[in-house]
Amino acid sequence: MHARSSLALRLCLLLLFGLLPACSSTAASSRATSAPRNAVVTTQPASATRQPEQAAAEQRGRGLFYRVGQGAAVVYLLGSIHVGSSDLYPMRPEIENAFNAADVAVVEIALDEQSTQQMKAEVMRAMTYPEGDSLQAHLSAETKTALQGFLHQSGLPEQMFMHLKPWAAAVLVTTLELQKAEYSAENGMDLYFQRQAAQRGKPVVALETAQQQLELLAAIDESMQDLMLRESLSDRKTLPQTMSDALAAWKRGDAEGLARALLEPMRTAEYQALFDRVFLRRNQRMAEAVEGYLAKGGKHFVIVGSGHLVGQGGVVDLLRRAGHTVQQR
Repeated sequence: MHARSSLALRLCLLLLFGLLPACSSTAASSRATSAPRNAVVTTQPASATRQPEQAAAEQRGRGLFYRVGQGAAVVYLLGSIHVGSSDLYPMRPEIENAFNAADVAVVEIALDEQSTQQMKAEVMRAMTYPEGDSLQAHLSAETKTALQGFLHQSGLPEQMFMHLKPWAAAVLVTTLELQKAEYSAENGMDLYFQRQAAQRGKPVVALETAQQQLELLAAIDESMQDLMLRESLSDRKTLPQTMSDALAAWKRGDAEGLARALLEPMRTAEYQALFDRVFLRRNQRMAEAVEGYLAKGGKHFVIVGSGHLVGQGGVVDLLRRAGHTVQQR
């Protein structure tokens, strides 16, 4: 992944796409995905077809998957990518079986139908300027020119972007390009397991609220938002390949490769404040939550963005430094 490219994509993969299902009234999510909403919800296969199904799941990849603790207190950690395609599911048997055996599923944000409806208004307020203000008033000349060129080439109406904040416009550009390649937040790993939990009556606990994540986005200064939009416009044609590369690393269980692709480009002076807010501080809170689950006992299946698990200062690193045994599976 190019060091200067796809800042918007990295944030989408690790944070923003967790909110997109609540934005179904925006232009991005009004475009239906190729797979129906419940396409990724599967049941256990019949015994006659179990072996072929398991073989197919193994071919879908190892995934970024860890086990913490042992005995009566176990936490499974699955690194999620918040956008995907229906052919990722079901996952390999060890992951699916760990989820089935868990007492509780833990996610970044609860995205059941009720909570999604409740947060929709919050998300839309955070994404848009009030009446009388507009995107154009907050963009540099360079980014305005890039946006006009994009609208002319794509044939999309300017109205679609007029009242969006720059970070939200960057997300929309990124989303539209990924949807062309048949990647969707509706097929993200978080939603897959939340639907599985609902189907099985498994309790779901959220590590964060939508409001907390929206506050992170609101804190991004306008110059950084302008950069996000400009990069998303200039790099949009490479986004599907970037997404493909990230998923390939995830399927290999390549923690170092994901850290290089998703995190290292943000470990610069230019992005340091954003990196600290979006990753390091949240990683510490997530690691503390995992330690709480270990102290409580039982089996917890925790799904968080892959970027939170990998690299120095990631959840796995923090847990190991705290003396916990963390095994990649």
